[in-house]
Amino acid sequence: MRSPRAPPPRPALLLLLLLLGGAHGLFPEEPPPLSVAPRDYLNHYPVFVGSGPGRLTAGESPEDLNIQRVLRVNRTLFIGDRDNLYRVELEPPTSSELRYQRGECRNFVKVLLLRDESTLFVCGSNAFNPVCANYSMDTLQPLGDNISGMARCPYDPKHANVALFSEGMLFTATVTDFLAIDA
Repeated sequence: MRSPRAPPPRPALLLLLLLLGGAHGLFPEEPPPLSVAPRDYLNHYPVFVGSGPGRLTAGESPEDLNIQRVLRVNRTLFIGDRDNLYRVELEPPTSSELRYQRGECRNFVKVLLLRDESTLFVCGSNAFNPVCANYSMDTLQPLGDNISGMARCPYDPKHANVALFSEGMLFTATVTDFLAIDA
């Protein structure tokens, strides 16, 4: 007498179980900071605190910034923060002040790329309605019209993403929908 066999697994059923079991964790979130400098260390050096350069005062804290992206171009740092895009000039180490310039941006900056020698491509989460724009590297002013950030930038600032320009084309790995199901 033969023992009854289990029916062969159905591929569609397996796929459905996989999707249902891990739907909330399909797309990774941003990792926590790699390290944080101690406050007493920061008091000895010029630091960028978002509202201006200088040394931290008693009421300020380095956690006041919500930096999402940093791009270095020669002796300049471009920093994508919440609602702001900063350009910080890296002066020689003997300088006691950091020079910076600020431009407005759309909520959390999640994409910050060098598009060409004079243009930055910046996308922000824009309150869960992502938007992108080109910015002048010199003035941090938008150039031209905004474009949709859908499939270019995540909706949620906590979602991880990767983007780069190659041969004038944007390549990005991000979610393409509000619920972060379609990556």
